[in-house]
Amino acid sequence: MTMELNAIKNHVLNHEYDKINEWLSINYTRLFNPVVLKEIHPLLCDCENLRLNNFSRLIKAWIAFTYGDNIELNKILIIIDRQSLIDKKEISLMDSLYALCGDLLSLSNIDKITYGHNALNILGDDQESLFFANANLTLGQLYSAKNSLHDAVDFFHKAQMTFSRLDCEFLAILADVNRMLNLFKLGQYNDVIDNANRALHRFASFRQSDDDSNSKTDHLSFIYHLPIGMALVEMGKLDASLHHLNKFKATLDQLEFFHMHGLIEWTYLKALFLKKSYPILETELTRLRKKFGAMNSIFLNAIFDYYELLVLFENSMDSNPVTLEKTVLLLENQADQMNFITVEMKVELQLRGIYIFFSKSEINQLYESVRKMNIIPLITIVTRLLNQTEMDITHREIEILELAAKGLSNEAIGKELFIATGTVKWHLNNLYSKLNVKNRVQAIEKVKSLNIKLNNF
Repeated sequence: MTMELNAIKNHVLNHEYDKINEWLSINYTRLFNPVVLKEIHPLLCDCENLRLNNFSRLIKAWIAFTYGDNIELNKILIIIDRQSLIDKKEISLMDSLYALCGDLLSLSNIDKITYGHNALNILGDDQESLFFANANLTLGQLYSAKNSLHDAVDFFHKAQMTFSRLDCEFLAILADVNRMLNLFKLGQYNDVIDNANRALHRFASFRQSDDDSNSKTDHLSFIYHLPIGMALVEMGKLDASLHHLNKFKATLDQLEFFHMHGLIEWTYLKALFLKKSYPILETELTRLRKKFGAMNSIFLNAIFDYYELLVLFENSMDSNPVTLEKTVLLLENQADQMNFITVEMKVELQLRGIYIFFSKSEINQLYESVRKMNIIPLITIVTRLLNQTEMDITHREIEILELAAKGLSNEAIGKELFIATGTVKWHLNNLYSKLNVKNRVQAIEKVKSLNIKLNNF
């Protein structure tokens, strides 16, 4: 590919747009590889969009999307008139972009799905092209987002098979890993581990027979360590999970693909938290905040804040109110989305009594939703919350509420009972959850209405 890249560099330098368009029409299947993308993206950014033909603009848009360059992506989307497109492959590329970038275009979820299916259907019998594979990959991502997990698995599998036949190795791996991430949500942990390990073994065999010792396939195949690590976390095999997650982290740093971040940070921090490796987790949080500070990602910052809150709670320390409010605000704004990370964050915070997100009826609704979608990791954790709300009120909770009824602060209650202030908060919030109330005044009134006697009140 080196000679071809030198050619496009010369064409861009000399503003030879006819040759740029021709080059892209010939080489487009070879561009979606991290190593090539890193070189081709800045080159195409130097091209004037109005002097490129529609196909070149769309390939440039897809490269911008893959690279996370929303500024360049928006520039191209604005100037392409979809109604003027005639070629089926161009319409398919455009509609796939609309489907995946619908939030930028204020499209509804129904519109996104419609565009996604049109990107596939318009190709007709063409089932051996990059456009067919790309349309299936797009639909896999859309159905995964709406937690139609079995459909997502099927679309990702079709994409992976076609990309493989076209020798688009990175895209094939990406589709396959996405398939496994949906199998993970279906709770098929052993299948995820077995499939990913077989893929790693297959690529290792290729490397041993490859004379090119600098082959990049090694790094690409290491993406499979992510689903393995995620499955092992859920199975409680934390040391093994950290081994695989560290391998994936090293690969991701080399690929420099920002849009693959989020899931790895969430899983890695979760493994450290479950291992109770709090000093290491705190050091990792400091490193990650520094690393991603310039990105200002709301979602990543919420993950970091969430684990900071959990560590403080586990060490019986008071939460930073600013950190708590930021986390709660983001999670409450995600109320209509069934993202398994944000749902788990809300449930875990409520289980510890750090914040109450769900009333008892809302917990029942949440349980029915995750059960219907068959998201196994969420079914497990929501069941814990469901069981917690159905428990009897404990003696300790009544004891704390009696002191609260006398007007004592959380700190004073803690001193009276020789427990940490954070523990007092946990018991109170746990009680609020059971009673479906929001504060101590409501809790006292609710307990009185249930004919539960509070001494000295």
